[in-house]
Amino acid sequence: MRMQRRLFASSKKLETIVATFWLCADAVFLPVVISMMSSPTFPPGPLLIGYPMLVVGGGMFFRARMVVLVTIVSMLSFLVLLVLEPYMLGSAYQHATFLVLLACIGICTLHQVRRFRMLSNYIEAQQEHSL
Repeated sequence: MRMQRRLFASSKKLETIVATFWLCADAVFLPVVISMMSSPTFPPGPLLIGYPMLVVGGGMFFRARMVVLVTIVSMLSFLVLLVLEPYMLGSAYQHATFLVLLACIGICTLHQVRRFRMLSNYIEAQQEHSL
C-alpha cells in the first residue's frame, strides 16, 4: 500500500513538472509565433488572447505555484514580444494595461485554485472522519 502511494505521489510530481515546463515553453514560443503572424499592417490583435489562456491553463492543474510561475513567465513573454515587434511600442499605456489585466487574471485564477484546494481538503477530511 505504501509503495502504491509513493508511486502515485512521484507520478503526480512528474506530471506537475512536465505540465509546468510545457506551459512555460508555450509562453516562451508564443511571442515568436505572434511575431511571425503579425506585421505593422496586420497587428497581433486577437492573437494576444494566448497570454491569458496560458495563465488560465496553469490553473487547470490546481497548483498555486504553477499559476504564479505561468503568470510571471507570460508577462515576461509579452515584454519580449514588444522587443521583437518595435512598431507595437507606440501605445505604452495599452501595453501596461494589458500587463495589469494579465496579472489580475493570474490573481483571480490563483484565488480559484486555492479555494478549490481548500474545498477538496475539507471534503477529504469529512470522508476520512465519517469512516
